Amino acid sequence: MSIVCLARRIHRAELRVAALLAPLFLLALRVTFGYGFFKAGRGKLEHLTNTASQFAGWGIPLPELNAVVAGLTECVGGLCLLVGLASRVVTVPLAITMLVAYFTVHADEPFVSAPPFPFLMTALVVLLFGPGALSADAVLGRFWGEGPPTHSSP
Repeated sequence: MSIVCLARRIHRAELRVAALLAPLFLLALRVTFGYGFFKAGRGKLEHLTNTASQFAGWGIPLPELNAVVAGLTECVGGLCLLVGLASRVVTVPLAITMLVAYFTVHADEPFVSAPPFPFLMTALVVLLFGPGALSADAVLGRFWGEGPPTHSSP
């Protein structure tokens, strides 16, 4: 067997393994960060007066309204992300919320080490690659006859 044939076999095996692991990775990502979004949003809504005061201190306009919007976005969006329902739709407001958090609260921190960064990256991964085969979106897609979700191969 030539080195080229061996390299081709190894490459194909890597792609098969990646295809098998991708749904599990997306599930773990969605569950972990979906719950994190939900928990943060619930905290904002449960302590709305304190949240609005913090928002005002950070210079966020209309702090009461924006505290409700941020809390609802994180809470509802986090639950949707967790189960994989309307996943790509909810990642847009979640990503915007994380960008606002970064630029208002964490602007003096390095971007990749700021607390919103992993949440923003999770939202972007789900937006670009979808929620995966182990999601409510995939189940609904199969029910509606749309077939399995598609995503780009590496």
